[in-house]
Amino acid sequence: RAMDIALKKGQDKEFMRQNPGEVMGYLAFGHPFLDGNGRAIMVVHSELARRAGISIDWASTDKDDFLAALTQEIEDPGKGHLDRYLKPYIRSAMTQDKLVD
Repeated sequence: RAMDIALKKGQDKEFMRQNPGEVMGYLAFGHPFLDGNGRAIMVVHSELARRAGISIDWASTDKDDFLAALTQEIEDPGKGHLDRYLKPYIRSAMTQDKLVD
């Protein structure tokens, strides 16, 4: 169900532009591999963001701070925990070849 919510909300371009953290939270909650590295989530999230006209400057984020905000988002979804953290890192959409970086 979390993945369905993430994909539905993530395909709403305005919602995705305003709430990329909430979408990421649902993707992470629904990720079937607890010990996985999340690459699949990042690919899906990056594509949803690109379609919405944004990207996240992941290289500028702090892993520990991101994971703390993600944990809060998973525990209390839809309250903006991860959106607040990601807001300073939202950029215009990257081309697909730049997403790999």
